[in-house]
Amino acid sequence: MKQELKNIATVFSIFHDGGIVSCKLDNNLLSITVSCKYLAELISPQFENFYLELNGTNLFEYIPWTNQEEESLIVKALPVISKCEFELIRAKVVDNHVEVNCHEHNSIFLTPGGHFCIKAAGIKIKDENGKTITIDQLKSINKAYWSNF
Repeated sequence: MKQELKNIATVFSIFHDGGIVSCKLDNNLLSITVSCKYLAELISPQFENFYLELNGTNLFEYIPWTNQEEESLIVKALPVISKCEFELIRAKVVDNHVEVNCHEHNSIFLTPGGHFCIKAAGIKIKDENGKTITIDQLKSINKAYWSNF
């Protein structure tokens, strides 16, 4: 499980500056569409998105950043989460879950951002044609993009 959490954190970190377009949870399968055009177009010039499937998801919640004196809000309702515009920053494994830091651009929660807590058994990555991309392939795509700077 620890390696799977590391893999999930790696994937979200690679999508730095990408955005969460949509998310859906159905029978512990969390499906997330991530817009990350700068990486997607390296697969095909017309691509903009990646599709993530996190199987065995038993934790998915968003915690907006607050001042230390404020009580933390925990948001689990997908309809509320889906209304937000999240930009991914980075992810890391914390205890027994993945923490994904992000900016929230439309300020529904009146904060500049927060973090998702995700716990899942595994992750699959797909391109816009539904072709599976391995984590190593995603790392190579990411390296190819950043080596141009």
